[in-house]
Amino acid sequence: MNIQKLRANCRPHLWFQLYWVIYLIWFFWLDLTIKDPKYIIHSPIDDLIPFNEWFVIPYCSWFLLLAGVTAQKL
Repeated sequence: MNIQKLRANCRPHLWFQLYWVIYLIWFFWLDLTIKDPKYIIHSPIDDLIPFNEWFVIPYCSWFLLLAGVTAQKL
């Protein structure tokens, strides 16, 4: 089966989901294999930013929105 026929039969959002599967496998493999970080990204300004518990709700709802939009296409 050639690629053009496969693309015509599948829905476009499935390619996006396939990308995420590959990305997550690669991410967790790197997380397990690289133990000593080469770059530590931190600045003294980061210590001045206060943590507000109420901002966790919109932050987490963003990920629910992304999952909902992807699932809606099914």
